[in-house]
Amino acid sequence: MAPSDAPAAALRDEHLTWTIFQTSAGRWWAIRKNPLQAHLAQGACVASLDAPDLEALTRLLDQQHACHQQEVTV
Repeated sequence: MAPSDAPAAALRDEHLTWTIFQTSAGRWWAIRKNPLQAHLAQGACVASLDAPDLEALTRLLDQQHACHQQEVTV
């Protein structure tokens, strides 16, 4: 693994329920590996995310984790 791949690999390891990749245009995407449950899809939780860089994608993934935790406990 190249040193530049380490941050992406760490993000993938941290968010195992998401497929994380970079497009040829340079944007980063995360797509849930499993479908959203209906009650989560009606809230702020989403099935896919995209961001211009890993830092922004990390923030979005953290928000989704919080969204999922909040919705599950309601």
